[in-house]
Amino acid sequence: MWLGRYFRQVIAGDISASHLDHARETARRANLTNISFMHVNEIARYQQLPFFDMFFSVIVLQHDPPPLMAHILEIILGKLAPGGIAYFQIPTYLANYTFSADSYLDSTAPVGDVEVHCVPQLELLELIARAECRVLEIREDSALGAGTISNTLLLRKSGRPA
Repeated sequence: MWLGRYFRQVIAGDISASHLDHARETARRANLTNISFMHVNEIARYQQLPFFDMFFSVIVLQHDPPPLMAHILEIILGKLAPGGIAYFQIPTYLANYTFSADSYLDSTAPVGDVEVHCVPQLELLELIARAECRVLEIREDSALGAGTISNTLLLRKSGRPA
């Protein structure tokens, strides 16, 4: 909601339809008519986004497995307009963490468990460079607690704004 007070147009996305319904009602009560809501329940929804000037995400990406986190970021940073800004948080280290796509696909997570994953920082920085973005700031944050490293990044897309 607070982005809606400062930007001409906001697209708010979430995987949870009920959270989107709640946000829609909150925006309506606050008379914020410049926010549109997008149910992001499949990867194609990211590809349907228009180009945009700013991306913001905190405590979201870590719930997807690393290949999906990377793919989402590739799409998002690809949709970022020249000169655009991205501000997001992502874990880059979890103690004793390994990821195997085969093992992940063969397993079933216990109901109610919240998945937490990471993308190694070097892989993240390479992805950012491929997306023609420049890191303006990178900070370790306390998003996940002990035994983890989580980073908050501020990026700018190469090129001049339209």
